[in-house]
This record gives sequence, structure tokens and C-alpha cells, in this order.
Amino acid sequence: MIDRKQNYVLPRTVDQAAELLISDLLLEHLQAITMLSESDFQQLCQAVAPYIIDEFQIYTGNDALLNDCFSRAGTCRQTDPVTIILDSIRSKLTQVHDIYIVE
Repeated sequence: MIDRKQNYVLPRTVDQAAELLISDLLLEHLQAITMLSESDFQQLCQAVAPYIIDEFQIYTGNDALLNDCFSRAGTCRQTDPVTIILDSIRSKLTQVHDIYIVE
């Protein structure tokens, strides 16, 4: 069996992981993330944590990403790597200006 995780380079930073996840989401999902309450955001983090941990191999070999998460834990209110990555997504989405969608 071919391991599909070997088909791409794992993200080494929180920003790379966030950008990769953003690129995989639909516009409706991106909008929904920016509108979540804090409790709903925490529920989202808990729901997707196993998938993100597995996909990015956070505790099983991707030390660069894990270390970047821990280095950011000192500058933000979160300590969980998945929450730090998802918080980065939310931050990136709310700081974007002048986006034009062409249909």
C-alpha cells in the first residue's frame, strides 16, 4: 500500500500549515470560521484535532512544526498545537484586506 503522506512535503511552520489548510477549504467554510464564537471555535479544534495531528504528523516526526507551535505558545493564549494552527487561520482570515472574488 502506498502511503499518501509521503506524496507532499509536510509543513514546517504554523504559517505553512495554516496556509495549506486555508487552500483546502471552501469559501463558505472560511467565512464560517471567522464568525465562530469562542466556544464553537474550541469545539471545532477538538473535532479536527485528530485529523490535523495525523495529517501533519505533529507528534510523530514533524518536530519542526511542533517546535514552531510551542514557540508561538509563549506569544498567544493557546498551548495546543492544533488550536495554535487554527487560531492562525482565523487570524489570517480576519486580517485579509481587498480580496476580490471573480466568478
